[in-house]
Amino acid sequence: MSEERDYWLGKLSQRPSISSLPARRSGAAGADLRSGSVEIVLAGELHQKLEKLTAGKPFLLYAALMATLKVCIYKYTGNNRIVVGSPARRNDSNSAEANALAIIDEVGGRLTFKQLLLNVRQTLLDAYARQHYPFSRLLMDLGLSPVEKRGALFDIALVLKELHTDLPEVGNSINIIFNKEPERITGVVSYHGTIHDPVIVESGLVMGPKKPFRVRYRRQRPNGSF
Repeated sequence: MSEERDYWLGKLSQRPSISSLPARRSGAAGADLRSGSVEIVLAGELHQKLEKLTAGKPFLLYAALMATLKVCIYKYTGNNRIVVGSPARRNDSNSAEANALAIIDEVGGRLTFKQLLLNVRQTLLDAYARQHYPFSRLLMDLGLSPVEKRGALFDIALVLKELHTDLPEVGNSINIIFNKEPERITGVVSYHGTIHDPVIVESGLVMGPKKPFRVRYRRQRPNGSF
């Protein structure tokens, strides 16, 4: 366990800024106090390309989704060190103790997407090999306190149901959950309505610089996932 602790403290010794979208201005007109969500569908040619790139393997698919998400966050925030949350990876018996992991990668500069994808793949392998160190204990080691409606280390978490355990409650305000289906990949971006504007969520995380997939909006009741 000490090796795992040393790994995480080393990764977070230069604490990155929270990688998130701009918060809604306090008192902004039309602020929605409910949780909201945007549905995502990756189908057709895009799905075929992802299947070819990842050989249909959930871990490689997740690495590709994580790399793409980090590019979107980088383009929107300009931050080079991007941290995104991940649950623990299921083991061979299809189970594992729930935990949260902070996945940190450098983005930008002259880095190609292929290089970023390889870097993210290795970062994930390293993190999952040390996924047993409790997230709550890591926060104590770093001297971090919970932030209201924000994550202490990350604010955006990415989940692939076929790969991960459940994500424990850590206070982050955006969760992106994907599900791998035979002919498509579906997902839901859930966000806290008091913090994030749905237009910014769509343009920053769903659309990115282009519009590669179909989206559909859905409002959740106040007792939704947040």
